[in-house]
Amino acid sequence: MYPDIVALRQRVQGRPEHPERGYLAALEAEIKSGKPETGTFELWLDPSGYWRFNSDFEPTFSRDAALGGTDAWVLGRDFVEVFASDIGAARPTGHPGAERNVFWPMVGRFRFGGLERVGAAAREVKSVSLSGDRFTVQIENKTGTLAFSIDGEWSPQAQRGFVKAVEITRYPGRADVVGTREIFLDWRPSADGGWLCDKVDLYKPGQVKPWRRLFLEGATEVSAADFKAIIATPRPGDKDAVRGALPGTLMVVDRRAGERRWVDMNGTTHVEPLADAPAATSSPLVSTRALGLTILFSGLAAGALWYWHRVRAVRTRKLFRVP
Repeated sequence: MYPDIVALRQRVQGRPEHPERGYLAALEAEIKSGKPETGTFELWLDPSGYWRFNSDFEPTFSRDAALGGTDAWVLGRDFVEVFASDIGAARPTGHPGAERNVFWPMVGRFRFGGLERVGAAAREVKSVSLSGDRFTVQIENKTGTLAFSIDGEWSPQAQRGFVKAVEITRYPGRADVVGTREIFLDWRPSADGGWLCDKVDLYKPGQVKPWRRLFLEGATEVSAADFKAIIATPRPGDKDAVRGALPGTLMVVDRRAGERRWVDMNGTTHVEPLADAPAATSSPLVSTRALGLTILFSGLAAGALWYWHRVRAVRTRKLFRVP
């Protein structure tokens, strides 16, 4: 049922700062309990392209990741790993920049009904069918190897359409994903004048029961001062703006300096080099990453900082790989 768990244990063994350690703990707890996994996620974004993304799978696993102007970092329960924000092709394993691949699809589902991902992959509209207020759009890429079916409904009251379902109808070299569906429920107006979808059900091909459900519990604006504190690099013994007081024994894995530092229970400081440390220094975030966020939030108030809070993801059956 969990074919990769042996390899996962081998990767994590002897590396307390390994980015998959918390996931392994959550996975083993799921195997032991036999219960579906439930995760809670919190996301803070600003128009410059900076963010913080927190993941909690209680009681076994918490992982925070952030990308700021100079530092990028990952915070676990007993360590913090610090990187340069942007180190180009030298990005090492565990760099938090990859977290964008986790939270960005969530934001797109809640905000646009998944259309930003469809539009990035396929833009050729092949057909549009109407039935009353319901519509179906068939869209594919230029070569016709990738195709989606989008179902929606026009609301006379809101004077706009709402995505109800997106299904993959063709996928190059991956017949096993054809039929994958996402169902969008409970659209509501948001504070900025747009709309948000509060519930998304994800189905694998042929399934009548969703394998995962996503719930959006809110999206609110935060001040610039609060956001600055939220993405500040955590330090042992300091107070984090979200997690509160951090232990003085927190291990610091500094990928910029190429060393690991910690203080043991006796107060002795230990420093050891990292064999796989990249030869990179901190640098400002490149403009292309900021551009992506600017496009997504072009409909929001200029300069607004947003906190997408308490997104709950519930796996309704046990699976090893979590997209």
